[in-house]
Amino acid sequence: MAKKLKFRTRSFGSEPGTPDLNALTQWVSGRRGTGGDLMAYLLERSLVPQLEAGIDLPCAGGLFYGPRLEESLEGVTGGTITGEIGCITDSLVADAVDVRDMHRDTWFSMPAPHILGFKDQYYGDAEEASQAIIKAYRRVIRSMRDAGTGGHVLVCSSVNPPELEVLSGKRVFFFKKNFTADDLALLLEYQNRVAIDQEQMPLLIDAQGEYEVAGLVILHPNVTTLQEALEHWNKDQVFTGGYCEQECETFWSSLPGASELVI
Repeated sequence: MAKKLKFRTRSFGSEPGTPDLNALTQWVSGRRGTGGDLMAYLLERSLVPQLEAGIDLPCAGGLFYGPRLEESLEGVTGGTITGEIGCITDSLVADAVDVRDMHRDTWFSMPAPHILGFKDQYYGDAEEASQAIIKAYRRVIRSMRDAGTGGHVLVCSSVNPPELEVLSGKRVFFFKKNFTADDLALLLEYQNRVAIDQEQMPLLIDAQGEYEVAGLVILHPNVTTLQEALEHWNKDQVFTGGYCEQECETFWSSLPGASELVI
């Protein structure tokens, strides 16, 4: 008799896009006495479709959260470091509480430090400036975690060893959609779970000989990839997931169905 396997689903974030003015106005009216701004609205819109779709490990936020991070950093003006880096976490904590109230232990997605691309006019040393930003991120992560965030996804355009060294942990997931064998080796030095697509599966299988791969998240899952994963990992080590960049209602609602395998 055929058996249906259902793999757990997780999100690495969403891009909700430019809001409709009428929808935003109605949202603001519904929050009288509570407050909220455009970023709070975008966070809600990034999360709601995931909750409606029943994603097992939802994640609010995404690359769009960068401006909120920049606003929270002391010593940064207009994308340029002009003074000693510090961090005022009030707005970040408020966002974390909003998300927590929508769904307990939801993760939070944001651009990794190198994505922000700040110019340095203060430290005069690229490494020192980078370390200052990374240390501020560590405070951001800790403050949001204390406010109820389940964990953080750091969306990367490159694999950055100094960031991995300071920020990696059980509740931090470095997410890069496309990576090379060298990128994968660096990631696995610091985290034993990675997100891959079908083309990257051979790289991860090969890496098992040198690194502990405790689990994987398959992006854009299909029957072939799920079957291949089960040849190398137990079912409870395999998740499916994604990072939505457009048409997110459809994206998230289709993921649970794509995460089933009949054997």
